[in-house]
Amino acid sequence: MGFIAEGQSLRPKGDAVVSTPDEPRKRKGTRSSQQHRFPTVDEQLRVSRVQHGSPLEQLIRDNQDLSLLRPEESENDGIDLPLWLRVHYRKNHPDLTPAPAGPVGDYPEALENLHEWMKTHQDLGREA
Repeated sequence: MGFIAEGQSLRPKGDAVVSTPDEPRKRKGTRSSQQHRFPTVDEQLRVSRVQHGSPLEQLIRDNQDLSLLRPEESENDGIDLPLWLRVHYRKNHPDLTPAPAGPVGDYPEALENLHEWMKTHQDLGREA
């Protein structure tokens, strides 16, 4: 008793309670916790009023790798860009190091305009 078998981890599992000198008995959260709950794809499509089968729907579905975002990013972090657009930006700019700054984080302000354009041009400029 008290010994750790070879191959076992000291890291807490799940929602283990973690104590540190600065923050005693703080519950260690995960990205799926209420604080960092990410919307489902269907929620994202519904909120953005995306037309089923549109190129915008496919773009949203193709950009769900939330591991590309900074750990503190969430849908309620004050950055007025949807998570899928942030992922799309990170995928296309892997050379840029994520760093929080400004009202849109470290994302170019032009992404806000692009997002508005995408919502009104869900074919993304492609002729049918």
